[in-house]
Amino acid sequence: MEKKLSIVSFDEVPESETLASYRYVITNTSESPAPYLSYEYPFLLKGMLFGICLKGESRLNIDLKEYALKPNTIFTVLPNRIVELLEKSDDYFVEVLFFSVDFMNNLPLPKDFDVFNKMKHHPCLEVSDENMKELIEYHSFIAQACNKEKHIYRKEVAKSLLCALIALIGSFYVEEEIRINTKANSRGEEIVSEFSDLLMQYHRQERNALFYADKMCMTIQYLSRTLKKITGKSINYWINEAVILDAKVLLKSSNMTVLQISEELNFPNPSFFGRFFKQYAGVTPLKYRGS
Repeated sequence: MEKKLSIVSFDEVPESETLASYRYVITNTSESPAPYLSYEYPFLLKGMLFGICLKGESRLNIDLKEYALKPNTIFTVLPNRIVELLEKSDDYFVEVLFFSVDFMNNLPLPKDFDVFNKMKHHPCLEVSDENMKELIEYHSFIAQACNKEKHIYRKEVAKSLLCALIALIGSFYVEEEIRINTKANSRGEEIVSEFSDLLMQYHRQERNALFYADKMCMTIQYLSRTLKKITGKSINYWINEAVILDAKVLLKSSNMTVLQISEELNFPNPSFFGRFFKQYAGVTPLKYRGS
């Protein structure tokens, strides 16, 4: 059986993939962002992925936050984010651009261009039919440039078009002015976002809810109420979910032993880790790895 990756980076992209040597890949698919990647398990993205949903619907987690995709939705996954597909319809179809961090860093974007920060907090954005048509045209231009193998400057042309595409997406974010309708809800979303960022940074070392409340300079009661109100889940649920998600990625993407993974995630011993994993994942670590 062909190996399915749980960490996606340009170190693993097959050399035969379109323009992989230029550090970006363009594709369209009803399955996953790339033929060598499985949607079956969570994966860690070592690059930037931009997609356009053309047909069907799906639900996915990006760093523990759930998003819904439907036609006329664009989605962006920034580097070092964990992605998990929860559900997709049979007719789900997306067009995708995937490019490396070094390629992204070398794009000649304006100095005050802060769209990546907007993408971080709002990776999915629904756009108008007119804007979607424009995005598809840009995507088509890039695909055409990629396919002109005899064009001596095809790399430069494609890169310029990609830069223009990202700038176009930035304008959509500015026009949309993504924000929750009320200040109360807006503040709640900010708290959830800050908690999620801290959780992804510290969950291997800290699984005490009080640690995160202290980091955010608020009482644990206030943090717990806010998380429950906005997400419907408790603070301990999200802490355990972060650990389980990380464990799944390590089990599927590395050759680390269960002992090494339990140590990496700061469990007192492999037995404790095994019981914890089975409680929340429904199977033992070894059975999950072999599935």
